[in-house]
Amino acid sequence: MFLRYVLNRNLEKGERNKLAIRHLLVIFPGITFKEIGSMLNLSSGTVTRHVKAIRKEWDANSLAEYKKAVHS
Repeated sequence: MFLRYVLNRNLEKGERNKLAIRHLLVIFPGITFKEIGSMLNLSSGTVTRHVKAIRKEWDANSLAEYKKAVHS
C-alpha cells in the first residue's frame, strides 16, 4: 500500500506526514480531518496545518496551469 510506503520513507517527519495527508486527500476526496488524524495518529492542529499548505500548493499549481493555457 502506498501509505505504508510513505510512512516508512526516510523523510523528515513533517514532510512524511504531509505526503501521507496529500495521498489520503487524493484517494478519499471526502475524508475528514478527524479521519486523517485518526488514520495517521496526528493531532487535529497538525492535520489542519498540513492541509492548508497542501491546498495552497494545489491552488498555486492550478493558477500556473491556467496562466500557461491562457497565454499559449
